[in-house]
Amino acid sequence: MSNHEHQHVAADGLATDHAGRIRRRLLTDAEFDALPVVVGVETAATALGISRTPAYRLAKEGGCPCRVIRIAGTYLIAKADLARCLGRGSTVSPGDPAGSRS
Repeated sequence: MSNHEHQHVAADGLATDHAGRIRRRLLTDAEFDALPVVVGVETAATALGISRTPAYRLAKEGGCPCRVIRIAGTYLIAKADLARCLGRGSTVSPGDPAGSRS
């Protein structure tokens, strides 16, 4: 599932379709790279190019393309899994303990 196939993402994160219409703000590469090891559903939704409500519905119903971690009613997504869903390369730095779990 790649939201970037038919969109262009400008440096400010605004995604446009093939006709140049602004669709939704996505994370820039720099913003994505700066994310912590796990993120909330709203941040993952922004990265995936979907809105908040459908993202929470997918997380709750088990339809999210990324593995969802639920802790006391909070839904979290691992940055590495989000990167996989987006078709991005490794985003874990070598000194990061999560890097050893690839």
